[in-house]
Amino acid sequence: MHKYILLISLITELVFSMDTGVLDKTHKDISNSVKSTSKYIDNKLYRLFNDTDETTDINQSKINNKMDSFYQNEKFIDETDISFLRIRMQSNSQTLESNNFDIKLMAYLALSKTKQNLKFFIEDVNKDNIKDLPFTNSTNPDSAIAIGLSYFTSMYYNIDSKYSIGMRDIYPYIKARYKKNFIYNNISIEPSQTFKYSTKNNFSENTKIYIDKKIDNHLYRIILARGTKSITPGMDYSLNLEYFYQIRKNTGIRLVQSFSGNTKYTYIDKEKIIYYKNINTYNTEISFRQNIWKKWFFYEIKPGIDFQKQYNFKRNYKILLLTDFYFGY
Repeated sequence: MHKYILLISLITELVFSMDTGVLDKTHKDISNSVKSTSKYIDNKLYRLFNDTDETTDINQSKINNKMDSFYQNEKFIDETDISFLRIRMQSNSQTLESNNFDIKLMAYLALSKTKQNLKFFIEDVNKDNIKDLPFTNSTNPDSAIAIGLSYFTSMYYNIDSKYSIGMRDIYPYIKARYKKNFIYNNISIEPSQTFKYSTKNNFSENTKIYIDKKIDNHLYRIILARGTKSITPGMDYSLNLEYFYQIRKNTGIRLVQSFSGNTKYTYIDKEKIIYYKNINTYNTEISFRQNIWKKWFFYEIKPGIDFQKQYNFKRNYKILLLTDFYFGY
């Protein structure tokens, strides 16, 4: 303690013994250095993360729903044209299926200041496939790293479109997504259609219709979906009933009840392959998500239960724990 007091006394005496002109100049020089450095970094980040010089909030206005942005869900990923980097650590435990832990990385770099509305993306990087970089001939391309470029444009009749071209593992693919938004009695109806062709997995397409009703901090959503793949028999279909509640600006709750099936779902019963066209999975889950530090650190707890045909509709209890490190606007 005495040493610290002595050190403080010596520094104080040294400061007050200095010529005030020298002290002022030193303070001014350091302050100018801090300001110029801050301005330089700010300009670099501004040019990197923003579309225009008018306002830093212009991109945020393009996000249809703040709750999608808060949860960073599939709709947000499909539609946003802003820059961000997300590192996600998650642990998934279930009673009827194997438990797993994973670390995932996703990055989107908006290039819209070039007036071309381009976005460079890296998706599906995890602890298992990151060692495969730059690329290897993976046995499961669907779980491989995807790298590519997306282009946002507007077509006729206000139909928004997004085109992507990229590589998943060593296999090139192209993707097109179209959507249009309708408002009826304060209900938002947004149908979307996606087409994808891959040299490995051939052709796939899916349709989704989002029906949203927002009341203050409450969002009620119905999602109707269907889709087909050239390498998979039958058609997938699903119905999701979702409820979002924004408790506070940094805290939200989400309830989901989903039903999904396939017109030619197959499972093995007593060594026989059986086709099943009814609903094969019932899923109920609740998630609690919170932004607990700054604007970039989130955690989420998601307990749930599902009933699957492959397990004779036995109860499968599950819980997902995840943390997100999110950097962007």
